[in-house]
Amino acid sequence: MDNDLIGIGFSLLAALGFGSGAVLVRPALSHVSLPLGTFISVLSSLLFIGTIAALADVSALLAVSWAALAWLAVLGLLSFGMGRLFYYQGIHRIGVARAAPIVGATPLVAAVLAVLVYQEAVSYFLALGVVSVVVGVVLILREQA
Repeated sequence: MDNDLIGIGFSLLAALGFGSGAVLVRPALSHVSLPLGTFISVLSSLLFIGTIAALADVSALLAVSWAALAWLAVLGLLSFGMGRLFYYQGIHRIGVARAAPIVGATPLVAAVLAVLVYQEAVSYFLALGVVSVVVGVVLILREQA
C-alpha cells in the first residue's frame, strides 16, 4: 500500500482519537481537578504506549540515546503535559465545540515552525491548506460566539 495512504489513514485515526478524547474528557473533568485529570490522562497514555513500545522492541527501547531521550522528554512536557492541560482548561471553560477548533490551528503553528526551524519549503498547497484550516477555525468560533 502507498505510504501516503497509510500516513493519511494514521492521521485520520489520530483525529478520531483526539476528537473522542475531547468529548470524553468533559464529563471526567466534572469529577476531578484539571491538573489531576491531566496527570491521569498522561499517565494512562504513558502506560499504554510504553507497553506497546516494550512489546514491539525492548532492545530498541533500552538503546535510546540520552540526546533523543532529552528531546522526547521536552516533547512530552510540551505536547502531552502543557498542551493537554491547557486544552482541558479550554474545554472546561468554553466547551468541546469551541476549544477543539482552536486546537485545530495546530497545523498553522507546525507549518510555521517547520519553515523557521527546518527550512521546509512552503508549497502552494501547503499554504492553501493552512489558510483553509485557519479560516475554518475562525468561522466556527464566530458562529458560536
